[in-house]
Amino acid sequence: MSLNARQHFPGLLDKTFLDAACVSLAPRPAVEAIEKFLGLAMVCPLDSSTHHHIFMDEMRAAARPAAARLIHEDEIALVESTTHGLSLATQAIALESGDRVLISDLEFLEVAVPWVQKTGKKDGIQIDVVPNRNGEVRVEDFAERLTPRTRVVAVSTVQWTNGYRLDLAALSRLCRERGVWLVVDAIQQLGAIPLD
Repeated sequence: MSLNARQHFPGLLDKTFLDAACVSLAPRPAVEAIEKFLGLAMVCPLDSSTHHHIFMDEMRAAARPAAARLIHEDEIALVESTTHGLSLATQAIALESGDRVLISDLEFLEVAVPWVQKTGKKDGIQIDVVPNRNGEVRVEDFAERLTPRTRVVAVSTVQWTNGYRLDLAALSRLCRERGVWLVVDAIQQLGAIPLD
């Protein structure tokens, strides 16, 4: 991080903070923007609450392109949290009884849990697990465990337990070639490592 960028994080003046995925240090410009927004919410300066909601929708609409640029995408949805987004992905992908979802044994709970919840009698999907090799989860291990019934591969790009970075480009190619959905939790790398 450049010295200039570091100035936006008063908490980094005398320490290094490494757990940015759970609750991160907020940069000064973000805090200022939130304070400005909350100040407006406190007084509702527009002539009606309807206009105020329109104003808030416009602010959200303005934020969407900036967030999309961060991940090099044209279309994104702004959701409350990564967990909420993963849950929406789980609900959006149509699966049938007997379909399979592939995850690793190092996976963050909230990547795995929405799929595990679909393993009951109602949904009947199966979970296959890729074992790690000394803390690494390799694309070739995913390839070996794909079956004709595998419909989804769900992964974190960076493992929360040890920082291991998955080769997302290679895994994406593999999933595309096999016609498998790839559901990605990239929050551990977002803003630190370019995502495309």
